[in-house]
Amino acid sequence: AGDPLDYPRTVAGHDDVAVRRLVEHLLGDHARNDTSPPPLLAADPQTMVSVCLEAISNHQRLWLEYADVDGTRTALVEPIEMRSGRLTGWSLTTARTVTVPLSRIAAYGGDDA
Repeated sequence: AGDPLDYPRTVAGHDDVAVRRLVEHLLGDHARNDTSPPPLLAADPQTMVSVCLEAISNHQRLWLEYADVDGTRTALVEPIEMRSGRLTGWSLTTARTVTVPLSRIAAYGGDDA
């Protein structure tokens, strides 16, 4: 029998802002948003990198028109992260998480609500 290894143990804390926003989505009126999008701007992957990063850092919502398996969708999305050329966010339109390759985003617009 050996001695147990001593190493510092840390418990990962939660992000209070993220928890508060999730609770608002689950309990509040933000769980589903059926409003019409504003006029959308044409998008390209290079532009979407900066638009998405800005939206993530400023906790902004974006209207996105993108190609999906079933055709073209337009959704109000709250971006969560961008990794490997894909945007992951919470769709307020469909009340689910979506992951969209930047190359499939055809148009975007801000949410002024």
